[in-house]
Amino acid sequence: NSFDSLLLLKRGGEVVFFGDLGDESANLITYFERYRATPKIQPGENPATWMLTTIGAGSSTVGSKPFDYSQSYGVSTQREGALQKIELLNQEETEENKVSFPGKYATSLSVQRKLVLLRAMKIYWRSPSYNLVRLMVSAVVALLFGSTFASQRIPENEGD
Repeated sequence: NSFDSLLLLKRGGEVVFFGDLGDESANLITYFERYRATPKIQPGENPATWMLTTIGAGSSTVGSKPFDYSQSYGVSTQREGALQKIELLNQEETEENKVSFPGKYATSLSVQRKLVLLRAMKIYWRSPSYNLVRLMVSAVVALLFGSTFASQRIPENEGD
């Protein structure tokens, strides 16, 4: 739910999907599932992972020829709608509706830090086994370092 729209390119830079994602990526899922070659998304599955797996991003098939989603997008009504929207936006260009930001980035550094921190906390919260292993490793390292200095004599005055 971090994005409103998506430009999805396959290897080689060809457009596979461009448009609004919809609530919980419903438009994206509906678009891909209309093709018979597309596996249905499983309940609870991440739509981003599902779409990349579906289009075969990062993998190449040697045997059978995979379904060409970019070719299907090229003749789709979704593409025609996107081109019309782009044409409409280009016609309405004025100084008043030009997008500009007061600085180099669209948001302040504090907002960026907050969002990154919240995302990292969510990742750690969702992986308790990783956190348990980190805690155990930290305890072992602390014991090793502590045992290194355990046999050292504690000086009682400055001359010792």
